[in-house]
Amino acid sequence: MGGACVARPARHHRPAVPSLPPESVRNHEMGKTGSRLLRNMFSLDWRSLALLRIGLAVIVLCDLYVCGRSLRAFYSDDGVMPRDWLPIPANPLMRLHYLAGGAGFEAGLLALEAVFALLLLVGWRTRWVTAGSWLLLLSRQARNPLLLFGPDIILRLGLFWGMFLPLGRRFSLDAAAGRERPPAEPDYFGVAGFCFILQFLLIYLTNGAVKSGLTWQVSHTAVYEALALEMYARPLGTWLNQFDTLNQWLSAVVPYLEFYGPVLFILPWWTGRARLVAFALFFLLQLGFNLTMTLGLFGAVMVVVMAALLPAEFWTGCAEPVWRWLAGRFPFLRGWSGAGLAAVPPPVSPVEPSRLSPVTGLRWLRDGALLFLAGFAAAWDHDSLPGHEPVLPRSWHWIGWDLGLDQQFDMFGTDPQTDDGWFVLCGTMADGRTVDAFTGVSPANFSHPDWVPATYRDQRWAALLVQLWYPGAQGYLEPFALYVGRDWNRTHSGNERMVSLQVNFMWEGIGPAHTREPLDRVVLWTEDLP
Repeated sequence: MGGACVARPARHHRPAVPSLPPESVRNHEMGKTGSRLLRNMFSLDWRSLALLRIGLAVIVLCDLYVCGRSLRAFYSDDGVMPRDWLPIPANPLMRLHYLAGGAGFEAGLLALEAVFALLLLVGWRTRWVTAGSWLLLLSRQARNPLLLFGPDIILRLGLFWGMFLPLGRRFSLDAAAGRERPPAEPDYFGVAGFCFILQFLLIYLTNGAVKSGLTWQVSHTAVYEALALEMYARPLGTWLNQFDTLNQWLSAVVPYLEFYGPVLFILPWWTGRARLVAFALFFLLQLGFNLTMTLGLFGAVMVVVMAALLPAEFWTGCAEPVWRWLAGRFPFLRGWSGAGLAAVPPPVSPVEPSRLSPVTGLRWLRDGALLFLAGFAAAWDHDSLPGHEPVLPRSWHWIGWDLGLDQQFDMFGTDPQTDDGWFVLCGTMADGRTVDAFTGVSPANFSHPDWVPATYRDQRWAALLVQLWYPGAQGYLEPFALYVGRDWNRTHSGNERMVSLQVNFMWEGIGPAHTREPLDRVVLWTEDLP
């Protein structure tokens, strides 16, 4: 018998309704997302941190070379700033250059600073030599404050925050010798990195916020006035200053770029590409500043500090291909491994978390102190803006002075200055003839020079002379004049001996529409030489 096939009704399964995760799970996922976004905003590539270390060391060495050429003039008691004319710093760490006043002693300190910079360059005992470089720089800057301008502030801030950053994990002798543990993460994310990024952002935010004057916001003639300053202008800047429409456009754009552009460095999404765009924009900005004006190491130190924010995309998309291209065309480079440019590989064996990141009371204390100092720097910058009520008690200012965190970023100010001109150091010799004490030209020439920056020995001398023009520093004209006269008489005698020196500033104010005020000879100081 054949069995009958009985059709069974199909079973209809109701789809299961997914249950919502408990609130604790949702909060955990949200927390992970927030942490990931914060890491995107404030992490730093290990290779970029190493580039920051190398760049800071090179800038210090270049600075030492420039200052070392005028060591006796700048730092000895026989120079333009004897120790008797300066108050002794309250911070003992800043008194190294006050211990003696001879040129030999100062040469030893500068040589010691160069040794620390070289060790920083190669990454040997990186954290300690970074601290030593910062200390020696801080003391040297305190020895002659008339030499200082923008790049000096940024350099000491870079070294200060660099003391707390892991600058020696890549491209260093410490990494090669195993003194630095291999990075366990593809990038660095910590309180010190947050503070460093905040400090970098403050430089541009303050510069952008301070540009609130009429020439920046209304007439848009600020760039014209800045490029018209012959004491700073390069030939390219003088040539570009004839294009009024371009200068007006730049005057309108630059404040917004400086104030809003830094946000690209801390976007929580598309962070790598945004940082590359921001780096290119601000690199071009610094390039434009330094091709059109004589600003010393300003552009170089700004690019070095900004290099710490280069993302991983820079190394994988630019540095590694360039290295492969170079190695393919220069055989001797093939023996050098380019693996150091690659991203951090995963660790071969697991490392105990307690050994990787020990959470101790001292670390929490350090991170808390860094956050306080970052907030202190932000408050200091806020108080430097015109028209703002101070938020930092004056009784706290010693913290900024003692740690070198005192800062003011106001390049070209609320409005660019309109005082322009050049110096003529007119010496009178024993036979009555006059001579330019800097150039040796006799008689002293008061006519307009072909290029004003060429009348300075170098950018440090330019910074010193420009400071002496301002009323707040004119009290130092006497030791300056005495040094110039003594320096001349060291190599001249008889009728060639200088008996008096007159410090003149040939003032020529900048007027509107490519006009200039009538030339006025201002006698700043006259010194009878012994």
